[in-house]
Amino acid sequence: MVDKIGTLSLAENAIFSLPRRIFHNYTKLAYLNLAANQFSNTSALPDLSKNEDLIRINLSRNKLLDVDSSLFHEIQNVPSVDLTRNIILSLSNFDNVTTKIEYINLEGKKRYKFSVLSSILTHISKITS
Repeated sequence: MVDKIGTLSLAENAIFSLPRRIFHNYTKLAYLNLAANQFSNTSALPDLSKNEDLIRINLSRNKLLDVDSSLFHEIQNVPSVDLTRNIILSLSNFDNVTTKIEYINLEGKKRYKFSVLSSILTHISKITS
């Protein structure tokens, strides 16, 4: 049954973390909505590297502080990523990341300090080129 689910929303559930392999059998998953939960770092997120049909992931309105490159390794074929209204202070380990992201939303609830925003934009330009 789960291999036929194309859209899954777990938004607004106060989820702090999910088991790494929870979505490995969701082979047709195209849109995953994890918005408005309590994720504070990317290691709390599930491994999505097996979800080849995934085209959009929504991680908006969480509490992400540091976005590690592992997230972009696992969703390297996902063209649309929504990270709006998180508290991203840094991006880590982005030296060897390649991705097919076409759209990434970093709209902030609060204004980013220029140094943080500059760092984020520098890393995004590296991973999308």
